[in-house]
Amino acid sequence: MKGSTTTNIAWSDSIYSFGTTYLLVVKYSAIAGATNDTVAMWINPNILGAEPTPTVFETPADKLVADVDTVYGVAIRQGTATSAPKGKVDGIRVGTSWNDVFSVTIAQARTDANGDFIADHSVTGDTLMCTGIITTPNMGASATQTSYFIQDSTGGIDVFAYGVSATTYAIGDSVRVIGKIAQYKGLVEFSLLTLDDAHFTILKHNAKVPTPKRLTLHQFVANAESYEGQLIELDSLYKASGTWPATPANASIYVTNASRADTMQMFLDLDAGNLGTEPSYPINVVGFVSQYSSSTPPNNGYEISPRSASDISHSTGVQQEIRSIPVAYELFQNYPNPFNPTTTIEYALPLRSTVTVKVYSILGQEVATLINSEQAAGQHQTTWNASNVASGMYFLRISAQSIDGSKASFIQVRKMLLMK
Repeated sequence: MKGSTTTNIAWSDSIYSFGTTYLLVVKYSAIAGATNDTVAMWINPNILGAEPTPTVFETPADKLVADVDTVYGVAIRQGTATSAPKGKVDGIRVGTSWNDVFSVTIAQARTDANGDFIADHSVTGDTLMCTGIITTPNMGASATQTSYFIQDSTGGIDVFAYGVSATTYAIGDSVRVIGKIAQYKGLVEFSLLTLDDAHFTILKHNAKVPTPKRLTLHQFVANAESYEGQLIELDSLYKASGTWPATPANASIYVTNASRADTMQMFLDLDAGNLGTEPSYPINVVGFVSQYSSSTPPNNGYEISPRSASDISHSTGVQQEIRSIPVAYELFQNYPNPFNPTTTIEYALPLRSTVTVKVYSILGQEVATLINSEQAAGQHQTTWNASNVASGMYFLRISAQSIDGSKASFIQVRKMLLMK
């Protein structure tokens, strides 16, 4: 590594493995005064929290001989050795601060590597930045709090702060948030550093709101933690117990499925406004997944909350049969992601299909075949245990073809990050 006019080169003396993904970070610091700008580089840094010590950097004797007025580019080149392996750049991000470069996905913010139902970053206290789309009204307004749920392609989370912002946020706003991960009664929250536009920034109005995941109650209860913070849709719910409020108020209605085998709480939140009179059961409910648990570990108390009266409708057995079948092929983002060493993979089939699900390395080498069979229409799930492969970026690929030939073949690829 060297600056544009640096005489000597600063080397990293570590040995790096062929076929492994590395994160490289380069920083050019423009410092007031002559001949004192600096360059630094990190290799696989801890991207969360404060800026760490660089892997390699200019020593005082290697200062640039002249400051650069404008940085026109950064060159990445192979060494002169003819035997040196070739590298592949997977992506480049540019920012003016450590946090600018290292925005994390919601799934990364929610990481629970040891599976103890406590978000890792709530323990380490890292400052994070995420982007997502608002999916709810302010669910904390009645308590003079800010509580908007946001979602990206990897998951959902509650953005929380005490007090109510002067800025008006709406469902469909694409936002950037900066804060720390906290946890209240099991619910993972993105706690804003400060309730202001700098830490809760609207990037765009009227973005596409994520489509609620259609699940049976049994599917939800079997893996409720994975849906926390997200929009879901549950059909054919019957009332088990509870009293529907005559006027807007916080209330709990416990619902069950037709077999009465599974039960969960539907929380009617005062901040959802007037949800109307009690509907005729069974009902279909769209809502966001929250949690209120006093257990250790906090692995229960999951609830669905409708956002308005339009999220609740009458259902029939026929509707349930139709709605449980996806309308299109889709490969969902694995969760957790990043992961170590096991991750869950879900996909949707609108028709009976021949399906293959495979994992590939960043070099295109096949690493694992997870599914290779004929499967019925519906929501499907599998897992990948990556304990026998190295850390790095992997590609998850699904290929599906309907048995009756009525739909074109479907292929979709998603990235997965294994961090050991």
